[in-house]
Amino acid sequence: MTRIFAKALLLFSAAVLSMALFRATTLRMAGEETRKIVVQVGGLACPFCAYGLEKRLGRLRGVASAETDIAQGLVVLRLEKNASPPAESEIREAVKRAGFTVLEIHAVNAGEVRDGPD
Repeated sequence: MTRIFAKALLLFSAAVLSMALFRATTLRMAGEETRKIVVQVGGLACPFCAYGLEKRLGRLRGVASAETDIAQGLVVLRLEKNASPPAESEIREAVKRAGFTVLEIHAVNAGEVRDGPD
């Protein structure tokens, strides 16, 4: 039973990694400057957790995609073109609901992160 779980985990991890690489390649090929928000997350340790956090943050208004770096404990939110970024409070709440702690949030090429919803 443990071997089956280990194989399933390995296959799932490979699928998540290949999707992330495909998205990153697609974004680079578009040739546009991408607006993004980088979130430092405490407690991020496994691919299943990272996938759940990506899905939750990817549903936020204005977010085109969310990609995690488990080793560094980072989530990069790529914003939709011409969309308002999500409020810092919305990001913090989504991370909290996923079972993690926000350590730091900063915007890159996206202006300031808003303090509250519109």
